[in-house]
Amino acid sequence: MPVPKVQEGVQAAGILDIVYIDLTGPESVQSTSGFNYVMNVIDNVTSYIHTVLLPLKSTAIKALKEWVLLVE
Repeated sequence: MPVPKVQEGVQAAGILDIVYIDLTGPESVQSTSGFNYVMNVIDNVTSYIHTVLLPLKSTAIKALKEWVLLVE
C-alpha cells in the first residue's frame, strides 16, 4: 500500500514505532556495486526516509533485520 498522504487513525507514540516500507526494483540500471533494488523505510513520526540498497529482492528481510539492529 502507498504511504498515506494524510495521517489518519493510530499515530506512533515515538520514533520508529511505526514504519512504512517501499521496496522497488529491479531498476533498469544496476549500480556499480551490484545493487538492483531499493528499500525505503519511512518513519511515521519524523517522516525521515532511510534508504537501503539491495542486490536481490530476496535479501530484503535480512537487510531489514540488520537495519533494525543498526537504528535501535
